[in-house]
Amino acid sequence: MTNLPIRRFLDISTDHLSKAAEETLENGGIGDAILVVTPTEHGYLVFAATDEDKTLAQSGVPQDLVDLLEFASRNGCDYIMFDNDASIVQGLPTFQK
Repeated sequence: MTNLPIRRFLDISTDHLSKAAEETLENGGIGDAILVVTPTEHGYLVFAATDEDKTLAQSGVPQDLVDLLEFASRNGCDYIMFDNDASIVQGLPTFQK
């Protein structure tokens, strides 16, 4: 068997996205910050592994989204699957829309 490039993703509710964060994902970024986002039927698949979290915040990416990207990265995830049917993660903020 060959060495397969298997990656992990965080499956999390879209309730963890503020309205501003969701708009940022809809637009694929904000200001100078370009995010790798694939819209899905129920949310977004977002590339989360980044060393540029400070740059993202300085570019106007909402802090709640930056925090989620950092959370995923700290937990060994390369992607976040934001899904309206996924579970809410205790200890992380949620937003009503």
